[in-house]
Amino acid sequence: MLSDEVWDLRRDQVSMEVRNRIDQANLKAVTKIIESDPVWVDVCPAIEVVPGMEKCKVFYGGTVISWERMERQQQNAVVGAIIYEGLANSPDEATQMVLDGIVSLDCNHNHAAVNPVTGVMSASMPVFVVEDRAHGNRGFCVPFEGPSPRRLAMGNFDSTIFENLKWIQKTLAPVLRATVKQARGIRLKPIIAQALMMGDELHNRNIAATCFLVRYIAPIMCQAGLSTKQVSQVLQFLEQSNNFFLSLGMPAAKVAADSAHGIKYSTLVTAITRNGVEFGIRVSGLGSKWFTGPVQPVSERYFTGYSAKDAGNGMGDSPIMETVGLGGFALAASPRMALAAGSTPEQGIAWSEQMKLITVTTNKEFKLPWVEFGGTPTGIDIRKVVESGVLPIIDSAIIQHEGGLIGAGIFKPSMECFRKALQATAKAVGL
Repeated sequence: MLSDEVWDLRRDQVSMEVRNRIDQANLKAVTKIIESDPVWVDVCPAIEVVPGMEKCKVFYGGTVISWERMERQQQNAVVGAIIYEGLANSPDEATQMVLDGIVSLDCNHNHAAVNPVTGVMSASMPVFVVEDRAHGNRGFCVPFEGPSPRRLAMGNFDSTIFENLKWIQKTLAPVLRATVKQARGIRLKPIIAQALMMGDELHNRNIAATCFLVRYIAPIMCQAGLSTKQVSQVLQFLEQSNNFFLSLGMPAAKVAADSAHGIKYSTLVTAITRNGVEFGIRVSGLGSKWFTGPVQPVSERYFTGYSAKDAGNGMGDSPIMETVGLGGFALAASPRMALAAGSTPEQGIAWSEQMKLITVTTNKEFKLPWVEFGGTPTGIDIRKVVESGVLPIIDSAIIQHEGGLIGAGIFKPSMECFRKALQATAKAVGL
């Protein structure tokens, strides 16, 4: 019989071997994220390109959730999408179609897609197609709806919103598709890198990225054989839509994160999302399983006339930006966003520095000018989150219970997600 000392030694040896394998797997995963090359290649109806999309399907933001547990604003957006598709004529009819199973629902992440807030995507909606030319995978996102705080993505629907969606479908999408085809694809990483140097963090503040994008595509648009009226309308829309680039930044982050998924032994987080009820993460080495915990409160700053009693719970796929080291992880780049979220520029810098405690490395391609041009903290390691007790910082829009943008803030996910994932990792690697 082996002594207790020999057993302890063998356990230590196995543990060290496993830790080394995890470290190597995480380095491989984070390298894929950093080496990703997201390129905007097309604009198409969702039913033509998004895997699994059908006429009577609606995808939404967050992890999988039943209709009965959905927040009101997300239900509103689903109902609005069903009416927009011409499948129902009233909210009651649309709701009954969901309850009867005539219209089926699923989360975006299960279909290589990401969308902000309620995250709703339906068959005829145009989507931006982003391809990672380093790894070959694709991601999808609906276009930004414009400057109004009342949008389908925010849980609102009425005739004005439907008219705007039709304009996006009939005018904006064809113009942008012709432009992208004329350009033979538009690389997004250089725009992201430059925008960080100009005050964006690429989650809630995208004004510099949008400006750089418009500066690049405007002359191409004028050479794409489009009418003057079409070009004028689209450029005017883009000029008014400060956060337009988010609809490209999110699928760019999605393809980068997806390229790092499925690596055995890796404890790297490859998706972060929330549905208003649950926060969820996916981990590279643990397959398609979501590890969930309750949505946490937001430290907020509200628009004039609103307060915490007006706010619904946070939701949407936009924390994919933090998954790849942007958003809250890059708050040091954006004093304006730190202030908008009710904090200070100094705290924004401190948060970015703190995120180094839970990440594998920094991305030297994405530099933070206010911290000596260091790279953004990249590659969330669930081990480091649990061991340090430091949770990811995520900046967020705040929407009203009934829908509509009413503020911005900072939130942290539940530690429960990371503990569950770490327990699953220990089981998977035999510890």
